[in-house]
Amino acid sequence: MLRKLVLTLVCLTLVVLSLPARSDSCPGAFQIAENTQCVQDQVQPLRSSGIYNEHHSVTVNGNGTATVTYTFDPKCLNSNPPCGLASRIVTATVDCAAGTATCP
Repeated sequence: MLRKLVLTLVCLTLVVLSLPARSDSCPGAFQIAENTQCVQDQVQPLRSSGIYNEHHSVTVNGNGTATVTYTFDPKCLNSNPPCGLASRIVTATVDCAAGTATCP
């Protein structure tokens, strides 16, 4: 029983080691976007207003870039009656190799 467990663990380890490294990753994409002036110009007023909940996501595009998306939802979105504020979205495209970001 123990021998089968050890054999299984060895096989799984070999399989994991044989997998190719992910080439579509973009470490630091969020921080690169955060440090970009065009993102700061758009995001800072929304953060400073205090009326939005902020969420962000990073999508790796697979072509050496990543898209960082900031979503700002009004804190009163689910109130009764709902407020008339719209959600705001800010995006940036990060060039992973260069370590730079641009805004649309």
